[in-house]
Amino acid sequence: PGGEIAHIDLDQSNYSGALRLNAPLPGIESINGRIGYSDYKHKEIVLGEGLLSTFSNKEWEGRVEMLHGGFGAITSGALGVQWGDRDFSALGEGADYLAPSNTQMLGGYVFERLALTDTLELEGAARIESVRVTGATNVLGNVTREFSPFSIAAGASFRPVESFAFSINLSQTERAPNVVELFAQGSHE
Repeated sequence: PGGEIAHIDLDQSNYSGALRLNAPLPGIESINGRIGYSDYKHKEIVLGEGLLSTFSNKEWEGRVEMLHGGFGAITSGALGVQWGDRDFSALGEGADYLAPSNTQMLGGYVFERLALTDTLELEGAARIESVRVTGATNVLGNVTREFSPFSIAAGASFRPVESFAFSINLSQTERAPNVVELFAQGSHE
């Protein structure tokens, strides 16, 4: 608020790992896996008043993806699954702004590349998610909202000579709202 001198004391730890299996089966170029964990916390401190709010976010995220080679007119592609789990909380004045929440996400996607001729190539991709956000507000109490965002993309590339190409891409993308968009109770710096 008006004229306060504030700063944050931030602490963040990130851990991740990945695994890649090359050519595990005929027709499959690789299977890739990745997992990560993030632990984020920041304290909002106002000069002369001290610690006013603490925000904490703990999040797991993982992905498994299979890349395949060509078959028929399809030159390459990928299939994958992604998941996430996020716990958010606020203490102090921040608790008036946003109550603790949990977001769970599971998504699947596909990408394929198709060669129609030596000079004309098409690409297509689609992704669907299931997102479940649980939180609370003073007015509504505990609330669980579920979303199913769907995204799709298509493209074409015409390469009349090796060093030059004409390309066009179209996409329609959706995302689920985040906890702040769903459950924030007023403004916060």
